[in-house]
Amino acid sequence: MLVLAIEQVFNTFRHALDAKTGAPLFSKQAWIKTNAVVKLAREGYLSDIEGVVLYERAGVDQYGLQKFKCLRGTNNVKDGPHSDIYRKFGAFN
Repeated sequence: MLVLAIEQVFNTFRHALDAKTGAPLFSKQAWIKTNAVVKLAREGYLSDIEGVVLYERAGVDQYGLQKFKCLRGTNNVKDGPHSDIYRKFGAFN
């Protein structure tokens, strides 16, 4: 389900242009990275493990939306499956 949602977003904006510059939102290099994200999703790296609670309720914001606290923290995933994200996808900046 996650893969389909990601692909739908990428495909929806496939030909979109930046409103300010008129440049495509997705360059050739960006498409390489989007394909890497889809691959990671297919491999299960972007989904939580079924049956493992990784979030707890952390109150409600000023708009009445539920806030959550992530319980896994960076120390818990160091050198784990998330390190593949950086190898395959690259830095976010």
